[in-house]
Amino acid sequence: MNHRLLHILLLIVVSSFYSTFSAQVFKGDKYSPEEVVHDRFGIDMYEKLNLRLKGDSVRKCAGYACKGWVKDFYTTGAILHEGFYVDGQLQRYKNYYLTGQLEREFKIIDDIKSIRHVYYLNGKIKSTVHFNKKFVRKWEDFFQNGSPEFYEEYNKKIDYLIEKRYYHPNGKLRSSLKLIKKGKKIYEKKEYYDNGALESKGFVVYNTDVLDYQNTGTWIYYDQKGNEKERKDF
Repeated sequence: MNHRLLHILLLIVVSSFYSTFSAQVFKGDKYSPEEVVHDRFGIDMYEKLNLRLKGDSVRKCAGYACKGWVKDFYTTGAILHEGFYVDGQLQRYKNYYLTGQLEREFKIIDDIKSIRHVYYLNGKIKSTVHFNKKFVRKWEDFFQNGSPEFYEEYNKKIDYLIEKRYYHPNGKLRSSLKLIKKGKKIYEKKEYYDNGALESKGFVVYNTDVLDYQNTGTWIYYDQKGNEKERKDF
């Protein structure tokens, strides 16, 4: 047998081994919905096993750190969780509501980036978060009707905030904070009434001593009809 043929056969054997390994699924635990579905945070019990989300717990399967695919179920038999584990910690996973609707999905994109989607029971997106290693790069929240609720974005190194927005439940913008001078960390801030009219506008600067944003310069305030009420200097 020549060396080339031997090399090809070896590759086939190795490929077959890893395909078999990845196809194996460890049947994990069973839970009732009351045990795992939090009214506010959803099915977040697996976040502690996710190193990218600063989780430091390790899951055991048959006495050893879990490796490969693991599936957990509801006591009814419905799928609750399917995740791929490396040394007992999650690399990617999906969680499900009792109905079978996807509750969240997390996946690693590369050595730095990862992303998490969370969904409402009705199937609409609840939040999307982009991570750079263990830190949030961009975060979006949505109301149950699908309209935006919150948006926040940082620069690639997570050194400073680029933009932040909050929305009223009716979909209209409630407040915005946008970087306009990177070197001095000066932002333009605007606040709005729920009818969409501008309530106030001005500038804020990030104070590293108190780790907070403070008003600076001249602020202008308006009534709900758009008339100027007053000005304040900071």
